[in-house]
Amino acid sequence: MTGEKMLLKDFDVSEEEILRLLDSTEEDKKWIRENYDSLRKKYAGQFILVRNKKVMCASNDLSDLLPLLDEDPSIVCEYILPEDMVILL
Repeated sequence: MTGEKMLLKDFDVSEEEILRLLDSTEEDKKWIRENYDSLRKKYAGQFILVRNKKVMCASNDLSDLLPLLDEDPSIVCEYILPEDMVILL
């Protein structure tokens, strides 16, 4: 399906399941934002995987985490900036 748009009907997943996954990932993203300072102290410069408001694992190398992301779409991946780095928007 290279270059083709994929529609909900193309997946063997109900709309309710997709909405549930979106809600859970939004909750985890919110948890990351609310706890970013403490996460930064422990995981600075690393990618973290979060599910159900818990850090599952962390790595400096995103490729280490890709198999887990492929297995479970409810996992949120976030890069935690090094403590001496600031991004200006």
